[in-house]
Amino acid sequence: MARLGKGVDPGTPQQHRDPERGHDPESQTTGGVEASAVLVANPNFGQDKNKSSSDHGNGSLSRTRSRRRRWSSASISSVSGESDHIGVYDMMAQNKYQSLDENGHMVDAYRFKVSRRYLETDFIKEIQICTNLQHPNILMIYGVMMNGKNRPWLVMEEMEHGSLRDVLFNRSFRFEGEMLLNMLRDIATGMVFLHNCKPPILHRDLKPANVFLDRNMHAKLANFRITLKNRARGYAGTPYWMAPEVLRREGPHTKASDVYSMGILLYEIFTREKPYAGMNPAMVLEKVANRDLDEPFRPELPAELPLDVEALIHDCWAPNPELRPAFEEIRCRVNRLQVKEINKYFEARTARNPADVAKINPRNSMSPDKLYSQLFPQHVAQALRQGHKVDPEVFDCVTVFFCDVVGYTKMSSSMPANEVIDMLERLYTALDDLASKHDIFKVDTIGDAYLAVANLHKPQPDHAARIARFAVDAVAAANTTLVDAHNTKGGCVNIRGGFHSGCVVASVIGTHSPKYTIFGDTVNTASRMESLSEGNRIQCTKESAELIMPYAEEFGVEVVPRGRIDVKGKGTMSTFWVTRAPGMETIPSIEDSLL
Repeated sequence: MARLGKGVDPGTPQQHRDPERGHDPESQTTGGVEASAVLVANPNFGQDKNKSSSDHGNGSLSRTRSRRRRWSSASISSVSGESDHIGVYDMMAQNKYQSLDENGHMVDAYRFKVSRRYLETDFIKEIQICTNLQHPNILMIYGVMMNGKNRPWLVMEEMEHGSLRDVLFNRSFRFEGEMLLNMLRDIATGMVFLHNCKPPILHRDLKPANVFLDRNMHAKLANFRITLKNRARGYAGTPYWMAPEVLRREGPHTKASDVYSMGILLYEIFTREKPYAGMNPAMVLEKVANRDLDEPFRPELPAELPLDVEALIHDCWAPNPELRPAFEEIRCRVNRLQVKEINKYFEARTARNPADVAKINPRNSMSPDKLYSQLFPQHVAQALRQGHKVDPEVFDCVTVFFCDVVGYTKMSSSMPANEVIDMLERLYTALDDLASKHDIFKVDTIGDAYLAVANLHKPQPDHAARIARFAVDAVAAANTTLVDAHNTKGGCVNIRGGFHSGCVVASVIGTHSPKYTIFGDTVNTASRMESLSEGNRIQCTKESAELIMPYAEEFGVEVVPRGRIDVKGKGTMSTFWVTRAPGMETIPSIEDSLL
């Protein structure tokens, strides 16, 4: 990979270069990435990022002079990335790219949206301040590339382990006391630095998605705003992490509101659960903001949580902002926490639910055995591990389920791609959890379509009823999954689903990235049931309905005749709606809808 300012994208034709000036003309673009006309750059760009800079302790801003540079983005190559990794100025990253800096270090670049008015007023001032923030626990911003009316690119140091959110909800990642306390110490130290800056810098959106981990698992803060002015945007943030006084609009963010967010973050770290999971977002925010409740409404803490940790969390999210500790005190209290007690706590949680946390090296990815067991039925995974060829198998009667997102085509054309991916990730995570709960086998996801089957990976006489219960729970889960995780006005996801029972053939296809899939007319018919269904409804064939009936009461579902409908390639068919039985409790989505 060529260095920034030195090379060209290997996937595009070479651009004309000015031999005297040694950089691309301002009007050119390369590889789909705008060549920058100007860069407000960190003067330390190209230096060893591990070298510490002066003035880390007292919070004053580094006085090194910010300067403008010419910088080509030609060598940046596309990689996958989350939309909310960086958003320092109420921005949402649209693309993430990587390249090498002048010293051979990898850097990340994010393209983001920002209003033209803001770009022409405060943006450059805030970038200049950010590029001078030098601290080991603040994500280093090298600069911004801009070219006319094109969206700017924010360039920063690479974070090899991604965000803390990625780690928390990766069940193959094992937390240990010393590593966890180091992370908490890093977070508190970074916040001490921001709050001690002159003028103070408030984060206003402190949450796991805005804490990043480098290759040594050191935590660095990102996505904070420079509060140059007290403006309407002072209420930026994510609702579940907002302090009650901020939700009530009693005033702008304060240091104490950052401390409240730290309390929610501590809850997530010690439970590895999302706050208020499965609850109605509007109800949650109303209760959190309600000052008249006998007890403040907060996430429920585990009974076995160490007392010192419990006390710290309660103090951080205290309803009275004046009673919340400063981050200097939080750092001191973190330093007093005992590694042995933390390890004992996590070991107890693991022993109670060993599937929650795999005992593997946290620096490694998922083990091959675990990956195989998730991608293939057990007997297929065993054959592949032993190097044996997997022959096609015929299954006389399984139940095949499809669902997709209503209005997905319009969403994908009107929403940024990264927001669509984030929505699907949250939805599929909820459906995957339900698949595990109901013991059905997820076969594949194709775009917005989700394919699952029962009675294939193991004998399940109740397979049709099992799929029916999964399906109605999937609708409920989708209805608590926000389309836009940062904006409740976009509403929640609606899905439609359908299933059919019959014969299929299952086999592993391909040698490179082998894929386990199913074939047959049953699959086609199930797909037709989904495409001819309606929003927030589940449709099934007569064959499936008859198989459901003996188990309907046990699984809490009902089948209601829809009548005869025209089905492409099948003529007219009698189909049925699958509904939740009256009086059966709604199973909330495992996914919390405000990330």
